[in-house]
Amino acid sequence: MQSEQSLLIGDGWLNFQRVLRHFKCPDTNCLKSFSAEEIKAYIVKEELAFPPVNNGKTSVSDVRPSIKNGKWAKIPVMIGSNFNEARFFLAPKNLTDGQAALDAVFEYFNITSTALKTAIKLTYGQKAITDLLELVDR
Repeated sequence: MQSEQSLLIGDGWLNFQRVLRHFKCPDTNCLKSFSAEEIKAYIVKEELAFPPVNNGKTSVSDVRPSIKNGKWAKIPVMIGSNFNEARFFLAPKNLTDGQAALDAVFEYFNITSTALKTAIKLTYGQKAITDLLELVDR
């Protein structure tokens, strides 16, 4: 588990249902009969994103009660961190300047409101993030 998948736009549950319908599968067991490449190709073609679904089963908004009660999936999990990972995506576009990178993010998410742009900068500025490239990198 890495990055902030909760920032992905879209509906993870609806997109999962689209994948099931596309492969004419009633459940994940059926999906196992298809290769990962086939499934990925469909997801990429349709530009599907899978942000967490807070349904109390696959994702919850607060994990503390699950930890306290010992109720969580008993599966191996590798957790990591990619400090400054956005720079990996920004560099090929030659976005090494903070303002240019921030403008590209606003454009990508179709944020055109000056008031909203200012609010985003101020919100992060209150957290002592003053370098715009660092802001984009979060």
